[in-house]
Amino acid sequence: DKIGIGTVLKLALNLRSLETTTEWGEKLKRQHRPADLLELPEFMRPRKISKTPLPVPARLPAALKPFVAAHAPSPVKVMQPVNPSEPALPEKRLICASCAAKISYAEGKFCWNNAQRFSGQAYCREHQKLM
Repeated sequence: DKIGIGTVLKLALNLRSLETTTEWGEKLKRQHRPADLLELPEFMRPRKISKTPLPVPARLPAALKPFVAAHAPSPVKVMQPVNPSEPALPEKRLICASCAAKISYAEGKFCWNNAQRFSGQAYCREHQKLM
């Protein structure tokens, strides 16, 4: 009860050399590390997904019919080809329309918000002043 941890460690160092104590520490450290660091506990391991579809009951109860109808997948809409006779909207790019230099998002946003002044194009600050 009168001997503290520091005293015990001091006595252990006196009994053995520093190399031996270091070796013991390394062995103790190896004992406390799990064998596979990437191994997951059982509750976290991924489960195998079966590729067989779940059986669908032939008749659904009346209470489930509105639920199934509301959560049914929506039909896929087919995109119509673009009409070449219609003018296409200008693509928004962060490049000056005059000098082709890169511009910041704030500069581009300013030009796009003032589409009448800049005719839908983005310009750098120098060319914005000229418009």
